[in-house]
Amino acid sequence: MDRYTDGPQLSIDDAYRLGHEHGIEMRQFKLIYAPGNEYDFGSVGRYFNPKTLEPGDMVRVADGRIELRLFDKGLRSPQDLIETLSHELNHVREFYKSRVFSSESAAEAAAEAAKPFIRPK
Repeated sequence: MDRYTDGPQLSIDDAYRLGHEHGIEMRQFKLIYAPGNEYDFGSVGRYFNPKTLEPGDMVRVADGRIELRLFDKGLRSPQDLIETLSHELNHVREFYKSRVFSSESAAEAAAEAAKPFIRPK
């Protein structure tokens, strides 16, 4: 059985706490649970404008924080969450530097690099 079929096991409050406990500056993010996406773990941006096909922008909330949507898979376990936050943070860092999101392979490398440091819930 796929371990993702049961839906999220962590709350948004858990996500803020665990991110902070793992050294991620969580004040920059507004975490939002976005149920139902079975293909992805999380997202910080719109990757392109569907009308112009130009690169997208980060989604921000009214207070200026970055909206980070966490899907069911991203809230399944502490490991999935921290890997997701590390992945999305890699996109954010590159966007701040170059106004273009990092590649998926670079973001996945960041998630892989976080694995040895993830502590259980």
